[in-house]
Amino acid sequence: NTNTPPAIDNVSSVVSEPGVELIWLLDPLILTPGFDVSRSILSGSAVPVGTTSSKQFNDPSYQTSFNFCYAINYTDNCGNVSATGSMVCPVRMYGAIDAKTNIISLRWSRYTGWNQGIKSYIVEKYGLWNKLIRKFDVGTDTLFVDDQPDPKNQFVSYRIVVNATEVGLTTSISNSLSFIKETHLISPTAFTPNGDKLNDSFTITGEFITKISLNIFDRWGALIFATEKNEPWDGRRNGLLLPEGAYIWKADISNLAGQNFNRSGTIMLLEK
Repeated sequence: NTNTPPAIDNVSSVVSEPGVELIWLLDPLILTPGFDVSRSILSGSAVPVGTTSSKQFNDPSYQTSFNFCYAINYTDNCGNVSATGSMVCPVRMYGAIDAKTNIISLRWSRYTGWNQGIKSYIVEKYGLWNKLIRKFDVGTDTLFVDDQPDPKNQFVSYRIVVNATEVGLTTSISNSLSFIKETHLISPTAFTPNGDKLNDSFTITGEFITKISLNIFDRWGALIFATEKNEPWDGRRNGLLLPEGAYIWKADISNLAGQNFNRSGTIMLLEK
């Protein structure tokens, strides 16, 4: 047999970073002792990175920050060199979070490696302990903005799953990105504990908070109020309303992401 074997043009990639696994199909009637895998950066020339006797290859040196693409070629048992394989470029995902709004924006490169192209991109969103929160089918778009309120998940991570148009091909998966949303504290600067049921007490609130230990001090540093459960301070000490003026608060805070931190500030106690 002197026929040129067909090119390998249906390759899937699963990114673990560092590392990527390539998986491809080949007619079982074609026999070969092994496959040669080459890699290029940007539009540079492909250089050999390894060989394998199976229809999969792992490159542990893969990094998303580099624009790596791969080609798989082979020689059959009759010594015929295959047609040049298509370049396979894993999906590279990038993203950012807006610290003021906690809105997360994702973008990614288009996947190349399948003869008939892609059917859709699926954005998978995970919480702590790698728990799947939701899947978003974005069709063939390469941009996704997560701006929906999500008060239960402060730590989130994402990955892109790519479905092929051609039936029977393994899905391709991008790198993962993780984000920790900001704990936006709300701490009033003044309150009026006069019993009119309007701004009668001082407390601290915010997003993703699991615990607040709050201490209030007078101007001389004497502790006048303390709570482990973030109970509101009504401006009193031992039942007696304190005089009008500035008081110092300090808080030890824990959030859903497992972070512990402290904050402090000044609160004005006003009579009216």
